[in-house]
Amino acid sequence: MSERGENDAQAGEETQAGEGTRDREASQADAETVAGKEAHADGASSPADDSAHTSAEPPTDEQPDAASISRRSALAAVGLAGLLGFGATSTASADPQGQIGTQSDPLQTLYVEAIESATVGSELTIGGGGDRVAALRPRPSYDTVDVVFGHHDNSVSNYGGTVAGGGTGSNPNTAAEFAAIGGGQGNVASSRHATIGGGFGHSVTDTGATVGGGIENTASYYESTIGGGRDNVVSSNHATIAGGSSNEASSSGTTIGGGEDNTASSYADVVAGGSLNTASGGHATVPGGWRNTASGAGSLAAGVDAAADWANAFVWNDGSEYSSQNDFRAGEAVSGEPVAGNETFNVSASGGVRFVTGGSSVTYIESGTAGWSNTSTRTAKTNVEATDPEQILQGVESLEVATWEYRAENDTTDDDGTDAAGTGSPRIGPFAEEFHDAFDVGGSESHINSIDVDGVALAAIQGLSARLEDREERIDRQAERVDDLESENDALRDRLTAIEDRLDGPTEAR
Repeated sequence: MSERGENDAQAGEETQAGEGTRDREASQADAETVAGKEAHADGASSPADDSAHTSAEPPTDEQPDAASISRRSALAAVGLAGLLGFGATSTASADPQGQIGTQSDPLQTLYVEAIESATVGSELTIGGGGDRVAALRPRPSYDTVDVVFGHHDNSVSNYGGTVAGGGTGSNPNTAAEFAAIGGGQGNVASSRHATIGGGFGHSVTDTGATVGGGIENTASYYESTIGGGRDNVVSSNHATIAGGSSNEASSSGTTIGGGEDNTASSYADVVAGGSLNTASGGHATVPGGWRNTASGAGSLAAGVDAAADWANAFVWNDGSEYSSQNDFRAGEAVSGEPVAGNETFNVSASGGVRFVTGGSSVTYIESGTAGWSNTSTRTAKTNVEATDPEQILQGVESLEVATWEYRAENDTTDDDGTDAAGTGSPRIGPFAEEFHDAFDVGGSESHINSIDVDGVALAAIQGLSARLEDREERIDRQAERVDDLESENDALRDRLTAIEDRLDGPTEAR
């Protein structure tokens, strides 16, 4: 300890013994000095100077009193410096009165080059390596404190901001009021309650916006979020980019999960990932893939070069047959089919389409074909019972098979309120209720399974075939009877001829 420090310690001890009315916090701080806690004391004021300063400058709203600021806040901050590792060789803690260390856990050594303004309400600066390494600036008018760590060019541009570290001379970090920067370099949180976790070159320019990390991301609208990645831009409120690179979320509530060069540009659009995808229809979705566009409201485009360009359309393209951007569209027919436009489900899968509904139950369309195939192997079936083809045929004969139109297709009515005829596509077939009454199959009385229709048709054909066989047998028997009758007729005809010949013979013979 320097000679001046020893003199100050002795003066502090004498003052403590002779002035019983001094403030308790000042007594404890001076007692620490007497106890021999070592610190750099060059330029330190004597206890007498402290007493004079306190009496000369009574506390005001803008200039808080030295006991509450310089000893409680400033010394507690020095204790924080020790805890953060600024040369402290033992634990540094502060009691409610601002005393660093305790009797049972004294601060042995604190190596800090400079602790400036520790006894005034303006700013506490901690230096190391020839530069400022920390600054705490009380803002009594706003009931807050600016906190700046890291490079000496880091700064808080208003009040209540925090820069926890990082920064360089050419790329310092800057935080606005109540904004926070965790670290990194060249980051600017220039609006209230903005947050940057770390990384490089981020810009957060509106209230409550956040960038978690990465490189050169920009969140420029309130409560927007970028998790990380590089060169991502969020330019509307409540929009989010989780990561990836060069993605842009430019409308309220839009979300991009990741990937590269993706765009979500209308309300609540979502691009989960992939690259060069665009969701622009409002509530539209691209789950991933490449060069997909969902421009219809509520639409979904997936795979490669799929274009959901009509409202609520679903489009999946495998990219083999239609391999240019927007080549496979919801609104464009492939072969004159009438299914295109809004509310359509469109799939281009040149390898085939398959639906597996559990176990070995599969329905599929083979590559290059247009008909459904269903699982029908005997090994997949149980409770097999033979049918009565004649009974099935009678059931078919009892059905009303008519032409009709679906009500959903027929959207007009006549003057009397009944559905207008001829506006939908005409169909032919039975009605589900009668079908189930006749055959008692299927899982719904309002629907007919195509497998059941096929089975009924085949059984009815068998029944009809049996009828034809019976009829042919009767016809054969009848033919034989006819032959017999014809033979008998021939014999009778011969006898009759003989009798006639005898009757018509010469008179002499009689």
